[in-house]
Amino acid sequence: MATKWRHLTVAAVAALAVSGCGSGSEPGAADPEPERPGEAAPDCAALWVDGGTLPEEYDGCVADGVLVEADGFPCEFGIPLFTYADRYYAVAGGRINETDGPLANSEQYLNAFDSCAG
Repeated sequence: MATKWRHLTVAAVAALAVSGCGSGSEPGAADPEPERPGEAAPDCAALWVDGGTLPEEYDGCVADGVLVEADGFPCEFGIPLFTYADRYYAVAGGRINETDGPLANSEQYLNAFDSCAG
C-alpha cells in the first residue's frame, strides 16, 4: 500500500512540475523576459555537485546567465527538499545527491521524498 501511495505522490508532483513548464499565456502573446541572475546567486553547475552541500538559505542558482529559481517541496520536518535538473536533490543545508536519471525513476530519490512527505 505504501508503494502505491508513493507512486501516486510522485506522479502528482511530476504532474505539477510538468504543468509549470508551459508559458500559460494566450496563443500569440509575447513571452516574458527571463529573469536575470541576482548578484548573490551561485552558478548552478558549481553548486549542484554530488556530495556537495546545499546552502541553508538556497533561493536558486544561475545557469547560462539566467536565474533558476529554487524548486522545493516543504518537508514534514520543516526543511524543504530541493531538486535541480531532474537528477539532483538535497534538503537545505544538507548533502547534494545525484541520481542516474530522472528523479521519478530513482529509488534513492523516492525514498528521500517519502521521508520528507512523512
